[in-house]
Amino acid sequence: MRGQEEVAGFVVIVVIVLVISVIVLGVMVRQRPEPLTNSQDIYNFLEASLSYTTSCATSFEPAYLTLGELFEKCRSGSICISGKSACSVANETLRGIVGASWNISSGSSVRGYRFVARYKTNTSDSVIVSLSQGNCTGNFKESEYPYPYPIKSSFRLCS
Repeated sequence: MRGQEEVAGFVVIVVIVLVISVIVLGVMVRQRPEPLTNSQDIYNFLEASLSYTTSCATSFEPAYLTLGELFEKCRSGSICISGKSACSVANETLRGIVGASWNISSGSSVRGYRFVARYKTNTSDSVIVSLSQGNCTGNFKESEYPYPYPIKSSFRLCS
């Protein structure tokens, strides 16, 4: 009889530990993800995005341009073989990449973004592509990527 009481006590302790573990795990899972902690993440995003192959070819298919190359073509007013302008393909591609990378909404840790690609030299400074979404009035992380020279792309994530 005494052995059965010890086993029953052990089962009660195991059940209590399991219930506490489930509660702690539930609290941990419900916590919001941390926002980006440094600008290096954004720099890496820019680097990868500008190397992304787009659906635009200006000379022949399948010589598709990267997003960075497309900015150069956009600046010169080029048209893709598909008939779309290089600028419209750049905008569509960039929106798709950002949308697939971050959940941008008022209920998210990322509430907005701003992307600008500029042609910048000592004598000239002009915006090639500028996109934004959401609210960018609070805290933000930002980085700049100089590719292809003299085009500099900057990306700001707002929280």
